[in-house]
Formats: sequence, C-alpha cells, structure tokens
Amino acid sequence: MLTPRLTRHLALATIAAGATAAIAGAAVVISPISNIQIPLDVDGIYIHVESGNTYDNCSGLPGWDINPYGQTSLSWYASTLGGYARNLGDTNKVDNLGIGALVDSSRAYGSGQSEFGPTTSSFVLSSDYNYVGFRFTASDGLTHYGFLQLCLGNSLTDPLRSIIGIAYESEAGVGITTFQIGQCVPTPGVLAAFAMLPVLGRRRR
Repeated sequence: MLTPRLTRHLALATIAAGATAAIAGAAVVISPISNIQIPLDVDGIYIHVESGNTYDNCSGLPGWDINPYGQTSLSWYASTLGGYARNLGDTNKVDNLGIGALVDSSRAYGSGQSEFGPTTSSFVLSSDYNYVGFRFTASDGLTHYGFLQLCLGNSLTDPLRSIIGIAYESEAGVGITTFQIGQCVPTPGVLAAFAMLPVLGRRRR
C-alpha cells in the first residue's frame, strides 16, 4: 500500500515528466534574427529564417525566405512558394495580424505593400504591436509557417522600422499563433542618426 508521502512523490514525478515531455515536443522556434533594421532603399534586407543570416541583396544569400524593403513605403517580397498572410484577402497588401492570430494554411498568401489605413488590419505607428505572418520553404523542402514582430516609428519609412524577432513552427504544415517576442529597440544605425540631431539643430541656427 502506498503511503501518502509516496503517493505525493509519484504524482509530482508524473507532473514533472509531463512538463518535460511538453517542453521536448515544443515545436516553436525563435530565429536568431533580433532587432534587424529594414533599410530605406529598394533592396531592403533579405532574410534566411532558419539560419538567421541576412544580406542586402538576394545574390548574396542563396535560399533567402523573406525580404522587407522600400524607400517611400514598406513593401514585402517573398521567395518562391513563400508569401505573407492576409487578413482582408487583398493579395496586394500585407496585413498586421495582431497577437493571438493563427498563421496556417487557411490564409491567403502573397507579396505586396503594407496595409495602412483605418482598418482592423492596419499597421500601428510608433509601436511594436505589428505582427506579419508568413510561410516559407524550410531546409526539409516543405512549407512551414512563421511570423515576425515589427517595430515602426512615426511613419512606414521612419528609420526606426525594424524586425524585433522571428518565430516559426519547426513541423511542416503546422500553424503558429502570434505572440510578443520583444519590444522596439533602436538599432546602432538609428541611434547614430538620432545622435546627430542636436548637432544638425545647432547648425540650422
């Protein structure tokens, strides 16, 4: 007959084992990408999701997956078989999904410009509450789903715009629910630009 103490011990061991199994089976992966500024030019930044490698043009990064760019707007290009998730179904727009949105095969995908306007899927300026879902072909040759958290300044072309982080599902074909990865952090390039502002102000006088 089991004693109360032994019963409690076995119960705790079972809970611990279950927690360990849940952790071991967790399939959400956080990419090495962190606080990457999106350049204000026609090339932007090319990103390989799994490796976390980036480059300023596609020829320097074989197998790239996503490419945000733009001088006068924020646009999104995707590799073959990739694409960005839609909220409104407009294949020419890339939407802000918000937190708690499921990115999976039920959505429409494509490339295009960011949705910006008085809609529920608009991007939020001066905020890190911006979540872009995407799909990509991983190293296993299959479609995977992920999302990125985007930081924006007071416009879509504010130098503050950057990718805070990227998360994706390691299992092919399995959807992922968006969650907060981090917060807006000015990149070194942006900090340098801000540091020049007082100097420029004195010169104007």
